[in-house]
Amino acid sequence: MGKVAMSPPWYDYANKIQALFSRDPDVTVRFEDSDLTLKLMVSKIEKCEALQKLLPEKVKFGNVEMKVIIIPSNKTMNKLDLFRTAFDGNDAVTQIQEEDGVFSNPIMYIAFRKEVIQYYSDNLGDINGNKSCLMEDIAREVFRDSNNGVVLFCTDNK
Repeated sequence: MGKVAMSPPWYDYANKIQALFSRDPDVTVRFEDSDLTLKLMVSKIEKCEALQKLLPEKVKFGNVEMKVIIIPSNKTMNKLDLFRTAFDGNDAVTQIQEEDGVFSNPIMYIAFRKEVIQYYSDNLGDINGNKSCLMEDIAREVFRDSNNGVVLFCTDNK
């Protein structure tokens, strides 16, 4: 049996981003350990803009800061279009829709396929360092800083 070791939390964050976009043919995720930079290479300009507006430029882990770099674009989009563009072509997402909420505040629902995703995360819950969860849990955590409205991540019941 191998030796159990713990990696820093920025590895876990990079693995979450990789798991979230691993099925998307337009997004390639690379983590540069030397300068703590997470790079998302996106082939569609609209998707670049959406991800740039939704993901934070920097993520703090205590006194350590990781940069998130996405190719910028100047085209403006509303939040619904940003999420639709960000997840365009990603078969993990089954539905994105907006409904009227209380006092005319819109509520956005993003539904993911009903399946458990597994990615590497050297936590103490699994001796092999695997993390198992739903896509909605990953999305909720990854996009928590971009939530300047009501966005509900959920799992499709079909």
